[in-house]
Amino acid sequence: MRLTTLSIALAGAASVHAVGDSAKKIIADLQSIQNLTEAVTGAVNAFNGSLALALPITVATNDVLAKISSSTEDAKTAQPFSNADATALGPYTQDLAYAVNSSIAALIGKKREFESGNLSPIVIQSLEGQKNSSKIFSDTVSMLVPENTRSVAQALSSQTLESIQQGIDCFSGMNQTCNPTNYFEAKAMAEAAEKAATGGVGRSAASLGAVVVAGLVAFVTL
Repeated sequence: MRLTTLSIALAGAASVHAVGDSAKKIIADLQSIQNLTEAVTGAVNAFNGSLALALPITVATNDVLAKISSSTEDAKTAQPFSNADATALGPYTQDLAYAVNSSIAALIGKKREFESGNLSPIVIQSLEGQKNSSKIFSDTVSMLVPENTRSVAQALSSQTLESIQQGIDCFSGMNQTCNPTNYFEAKAMAEAAEKAATGGVGRSAASLGAVVVAGLVAFVTL
């Protein structure tokens, strides 16, 4: 399972000072969801098949679900994003996408432990619910992105939803999808690809210069 970074060049540099309040709110939401998603990943990594250790995963998951719900409401009441807003959103969207990729990898890596506790059906049900909820969130935010970058937003959303589907397929017995990718490896590969695409300019410089990674991510929890 490998996460690919999608980006689109915008004409001219966007000033971070031009970012609107609605975009700032969504950025804060993305950061919160990332932190909560990483907490779920930690709980999954600690899971050893014991039902007692399944409880922290459930608690962490409920926190993520609550934040997704409130973030969706924020997106519904947000003002449309400018190009500067979309540019500012990009790095946070990308980081959250990596966090989701890491959660998928952790979940798949613990498949045997979940199976030993007869928890696979619960995992599948949870992932299916998460996929549906995340699509609503991603679709809502994608509509805030300027039309000229909307296809990129939708493409990135499709990628992350596909990652969740890989988790569903893996726990459903399609073993060819059980190929977790280490978070840091995926990040290094994506950053190397972006550096090559921008002529040696790193992500931080590119994001201030003209690169947008637009779109929303889906979230993986138990």
